[in-house]
Parts: sequence; C-alpha cells; structure tokens
Amino acid sequence: MRTTPLQQRVSQGAGKLCIYLGLFFLCFSLTPIHSPHAASKKKEPGTKQESTPKVPSSIKKRVEVLSNMNQEIISPLLDFIDTQTGLQYRLSIQENFFFASERHYDLFIGTCPQVESIKISRYQSKALSSLDPALYENGVLAWSRWYSCIAVNRLFSKEIDFEQKKLKGKITSVKPENDRFMWLVLYTLYRKYGKAILEDINALIPLYKESRQELIFTIESGGYPSVLGIDGYFKKSIEKGYPIDIFYSSFSPEKYPSITVAGENVAFIPEGAENTEGAGYVLDYLTGSAFQSFLLQTPFWPVLHSDKEEPKDVIPIECDMKENEAFETLWREIAFPEIIQEIVEEM
Repeated sequence: MRTTPLQQRVSQGAGKLCIYLGLFFLCFSLTPIHSPHAASKKKEPGTKQESTPKVPSSIKKRVEVLSNMNQEIISPLLDFIDTQTGLQYRLSIQENFFFASERHYDLFIGTCPQVESIKISRYQSKALSSLDPALYENGVLAWSRWYSCIAVNRLFSKEIDFEQKKLKGKITSVKPENDRFMWLVLYTLYRKYGKAILEDINALIPLYKESRQELIFTIESGGYPSVLGIDGYFKKSIEKGYPIDIFYSSFSPEKYPSITVAGENVAFIPEGAENTEGAGYVLDYLTGSAFQSFLLQTPFWPVLHSDKEEPKDVIPIECDMKENEAFETLWREIAFPEIIQEIVEEM
C-alpha cells in the first residue's frame, strides 16, 4: 500500500519520539537517587574519628566566665570548648588587671590577674592532681604560655640589623593600650630596666599600629620589615607561607641583655561560684590533649605535650601591677609628648 506524504511525516515523527523517550529513560536510570533514608558515606579505612566529650547531665550547662584578655583572643578559645563539650558560656571582659568587688563569675580565664583580694577555690580532680605542681598551685592553673619577640619579613632581612641605631624607623608595634599582652611586655621591661627602655623602644618606632590584626598585615605585606609583638601572633602567617622569621633578640644587648618576656595564662575558680562543677569541668578540659593541641592554632603555646623550646634568657612576666598607674602615666608622656597631646585633645 502506498503511503501518503502526511502518513510518512507522522511515521517519522513517531520514530523520533520513541528515540527521545528511550534516551530519557536511559539517563534517568543512570542518575543516582538521593533518598533521605539513604545510608551515609562510609568512613575511609584507616581514618580515626575522635569522640567528643560531653558535659555530664548532672552539671549545669552554662558557665559565667570573666577574662582580661582582648575579646578577639579569648572568644575563639571558649567557642572551641563550647563546640567540643557542649558547655556554654557567658563572657564578661574585665577592662583592666584589677578585680571589681561586684563581679560575679564562675571561672576566670586570662593573664596576670591581681588576686590578692580574691578568695580562690582549691578545686581538686584526678586530671589536676597528675600535673606538675608548678602548673597548678593554690587553685590557679597555668594552661598556656607566650613570648614576646621581634618578627622579621625575610624579604627585607638584609636591611635588618638589631643594633639600636640601625633598627630605628624599621620596626613597629601595636599600641600597648589596645593589646593587653604588649602592655604587660612593656610593663615588665619597665620594672626590669626602668624608664630608659621605654624611651628607647618608643624612639625606634615611628608609628604604632591600632590592632593586632593590623600588625600582622604589616609584617605580611612588608609595610614594615620588622615588628615587636607576641610570637604566637604570627603562627598562621608562617603556616600560610609568608617569609617571616621569629627572633628573641635584644636591640641593645649591652644595655638590655634580654627583652624577651615570657608570660603564662591562668585560670581559677573563685570561692562562692554558683557553677563550681561546670567551672571545674573546664579547668580539667584545659589540661586535656584536645585543648592543648588546639592551642597550636592560637597565639599561645601548650604547657603539656609541647615541642616548643623556651627561648634563652627570658624575663618572667611581672604580674605585680602595683606600679601600673605610674607606668601608664610615664608611657603616655613618652609616647605622646605635650605637642601631640594638645593636637589629640583639640581633635
């Protein structure tokens, strides 16, 4: 039978439709279906998944924390504890090193607290009793360390000479009033060497940076070939491949044999804390391997299980702040002479 042109076109169209439908079902059959009930991906052989400790149900899940550290430094530490343990916190920042009598808190975590007027709980646990007695004494736990240093961008290292006259104008630092650790460094050096070292340090630095972040960017970018800071500030920069070297050198060894200050961060529970059990749980956790390993990602160094060698001839941090007010007045006079003070006051 002869087919008409219309019948031929219909037949051809039907054939194409069958081909398209066949391809569609073939593709559909090859596409994986993601069911909400599908099994999760199996763990690769040989990988280890660490268990996360959780706060016992008997412990109140929120701790009132007081700190005298800058917030951008203390918050990541507390966030890590929260994430790993489920123990939440409410943070209060202490604006100076001296405790106000009206403060109510369960746990202090910071550096150089003035504890003369504070009654400290003598919390005991298996974890703390196993420590070197020097790390946990009279209820105060030393949980990390830090050191002052001079960081140098290696691209400019040929230009750097640690001799005082040659270093002048080639180094910067963060304003100590904006960084608690640099404040303690200068205060310690002042207690060790007197007014002269403050004058000499200030004479080296033409312009101070406003923040720790700005200081780090300055050394990374080579804005200044060297900076005076805390060694741990530059950990991440070095890990990222920035050509930064750390030195624990003095710019005037004959006059100042050492300018490297060694500090410790501490924690304690005050007597009368409402959540003593929660605070004690945190003290124990600070000494654990998970937190001590995490410290390598922070500006601080672990006190346990650490390969970090202490620099030679360090000056222990001076935590007796009885001369803090005199130091503050003196530093302002040195760093901000009368002419600059008048300009600042008029702005």
